[in-house]
Amino acid sequence: MALVKAVSGSKPPQFAASHSFNSRKIRNLRYDFDKWGCCFSLLAAHIATTTLENDKNPNVPFVTLHQTDSKGFHKDLNLLPKPLTAVDLTSSPRDGSKVRVAYQGLPGAYSEDAALKAYPNCETVPCDEFEAAFKAVELWLVEKAVLPIENSVGGSIHRNYDLFLRHRLNIVGEVQLRVNHCLLGLPGVRKEELKCVVSHPQALAQCDMMLNDLGVLKITAHDTAAAAHHNYLSSLNTEPLTAVDLTSSPRDGSKVRVAYQGLPGAYSEDAALKAYPNCETVPCDEFEAAFKAVELWLVEKAVLPIENSVGGSIHRNYDLFLRHRLNIVGEVQLRVNHCLLGLPGVRKEELKCVVSHPQALAQCDMMLNDLGVLKITAHDTAAAAHSVALNCVRDTGAIASSRAANIYGLNVLAERIQDDDENVTRFLILAREPIIPGTDRPYKTSIVFSLDEGPGVLFKALAVFALRDINLSKIESRPLKQRPFRVVDDSNEGSARYFDYLFYIDFEASMADPRAQYALGHLQWHLNLAGSY
Repeated sequence: MALVKAVSGSKPPQFAASHSFNSRKIRNLRYDFDKWGCCFSLLAAHIATTTLENDKNPNVPFVTLHQTDSKGFHKDLNLLPKPLTAVDLTSSPRDGSKVRVAYQGLPGAYSEDAALKAYPNCETVPCDEFEAAFKAVELWLVEKAVLPIENSVGGSIHRNYDLFLRHRLNIVGEVQLRVNHCLLGLPGVRKEELKCVVSHPQALAQCDMMLNDLGVLKITAHDTAAAAHHNYLSSLNTEPLTAVDLTSSPRDGSKVRVAYQGLPGAYSEDAALKAYPNCETVPCDEFEAAFKAVELWLVEKAVLPIENSVGGSIHRNYDLFLRHRLNIVGEVQLRVNHCLLGLPGVRKEELKCVVSHPQALAQCDMMLNDLGVLKITAHDTAAAAHSVALNCVRDTGAIASSRAANIYGLNVLAERIQDDDENVTRFLILAREPIIPGTDRPYKTSIVFSLDEGPGVLFKALAVFALRDINLSKIESRPLKQRPFRVVDDSNEGSARYFDYLFYIDFEASMADPRAQYALGHLQWHLNLAGSY
């Protein structure tokens, strides 16, 4: 039997029904020495620390514009990516067919069998060495790696234990595979005609008695599949990843797919490109579609707004976070520069209507009132720019980013039109697996908890941080949906109604910091760790 362990960046302590602080348990391995088995580790992408410096806007493909006599400008909008919708996500397969899994060896190796057992319809990616599989996950060439960790006859594979310490990956599962060694030969050949047998040293050792009975010469190979590989099989399309392939692979996020809500040119896409400058951005029509895209392996990350310095918190995303099992692995702060956009040749004084997201319209209220234009709401700022370019109505403008103007072929009629110059939106980066918290740099940790009824319970909850000099950078409350209110008899005149709340808190400490561990250890209420990043 083969045991497969799944690995992704090592998990920080988790607090919830599904993630308890002492949830790690050592599994006893059962060995059946009459049946050979291997232990494999499933390695999933580490959640790398995201550098959030101010990056220059990446090159964006421009949409071709064609001048016409009738309407002025016509745009070929088919060149833009279509946002993911609920229909796309509902019809997406949940059988692992969107997962790329690395393994060591050639096609047909036992490691590939283990990968297919874990993810039956995955795309397997062969690697020539164990370390190449580790690096393939780190460089986002694959989502997982399945690697042997021990065999019931041959013992532990120490090389992979050592490599695990050198790479920032997480164990996310395991697979046990029963090993059935077969003696293979060319068509028409009987085993008595064999003079040499080629295989991996462990396989040769595990079949020693039968090989000695045949009296054949034993020749070692890199792995069992390599032994079965003949020159006439060189036509196979699959070539193992090598150290050269991985060394030359870009490390700039170009292998990362990042979901965001909106159309191309949205501020959320700007935030995604700031976090991962060369990533592949995937537009989604709704916030929940971006959550589901990560869960269904359509993308590796999602970048979603959580609060704005002028408009406040985006409560929808707080609520969606509780409904989906994702982890916060980073954040991006993006300075918002609202621009007034119009068709080429139009002056802002000619505008009669301006289209944009309701928040953008509110944040530019003074300038719009000065212009005396009609305000029309749109789903998002990029959708507003898209509609102006599509409809080609000269007296209609849009409020969006300057990058949206480039994408949709519009002119920037005025820049920085927001009422408050200090307009910053904070975005969260979400992923399936958490990152490994450390103490090598400043960390922020996000938690969600609820409180029982009683005097001073919130004060006591917050005191566990104050007593340990841990700064709270954010506190947000949301009504607890399962119990929207409770009735408390507190007077002779009737009853008072109180809402039950969930509290979201961000504090400035890593979960690797003993102060944070002790603080959460004393927080006796229902608690969930959202991420330490």
